[in-house]
Amino acid sequence: SNEREHHNKMKKPKGVRFLVTVVLLVLFASTQVMRVDIEEPPMPAFRSTATFMNLATIGMPWRSPEERNNTKSLYQKIVEKSTVPTSFQILENILETNEAGNWTRSEKLPPCMVPNHSQTDKLVAAISEGKSMHLPVLNMGMPKEGSSTLQDFFKCAGFRASHSQCGNLMQKAAQNGENPLSACNTNWGGELHMQLDISRPPTCYYPQIQLLDEIHRGSPNATFILLFRPVMDWIKSIDHWQDMRKRFVKCDLPGLPEGVGGRMEDMVQWHCGHVQHVREFVAHHPSHALIELDLYDTERNQRVMSTLFNASSECW
Repeated sequence: SNEREHHNKMKKPKGVRFLVTVVLLVLFASTQVMRVDIEEPPMPAFRSTATFMNLATIGMPWRSPEERNNTKSLYQKIVEKSTVPTSFQILENILETNEAGNWTRSEKLPPCMVPNHSQTDKLVAAISEGKSMHLPVLNMGMPKEGSSTLQDFFKCAGFRASHSQCGNLMQKAAQNGENPLSACNTNWGGELHMQLDISRPPTCYYPQIQLLDEIHRGSPNATFILLFRPVMDWIKSIDHWQDMRKRFVKCDLPGLPEGVGGRMEDMVQWHCGHVQHVREFVAHHPSHALIELDLYDTERNQRVMSTLFNASSECW
């Protein structure tokens, strides 16, 4: 009897220790779950609020099935006759794959952040052998990436170049089944347009993103230009230019829906996606020439642009 009582007394502390151990393990596990939940990087806002196809066609009600059934719709005619992916099918895939990824400034630049000089050099070689550039010439880059520099070059070279931001007029023309560039040509003249987009919420239109199919149908030989500058320089520029960054956040654009754009990552992904979009569209429509330039490489730009457009190198 005494031995049994002594044995029971010895067991109680072990039971208590076991219970305490279990409680501690549960608490430890729960804190680990909480820690993982806190540290997990948040998904970009647009991924949880829209499908990639919806994201690719933001701000374009004429892409809806109802509008596409309208016989006047230029886009409907394009879709019916297309033998290659439309620009929005291309963009949908780009938004899903996201080449920029989680790029940081310490890492090597992805291809979407640097100009493709080799492709432009092939174009220069072809022009040197007697071929010529086709009109219209369109700046397909983003605002604050050298559009005024391009306009100054073409004016110096003897061309009539506009900086008209006629994106809203182009959108209306496309909705009416017309060549979107006709609106720019009628109102400002000339066939060289160095800034198509307009970012004045709620009026936000980017033809170089939203109207590639219509531009190709109306001007299948148009020459496209993409200017590059370091992406952080570009972001800094839009941050300091007439509240442009805030306007981007308020706009509702393919790849940059309303409410997105406040983070550096938002702008990097949007910019990279646009470069890929234009490049892949041209790859599917090789009737377009694509000129890619580094805004800061003055010597190279002088050589390339003077050769392509038969201009004085001093114009750049």
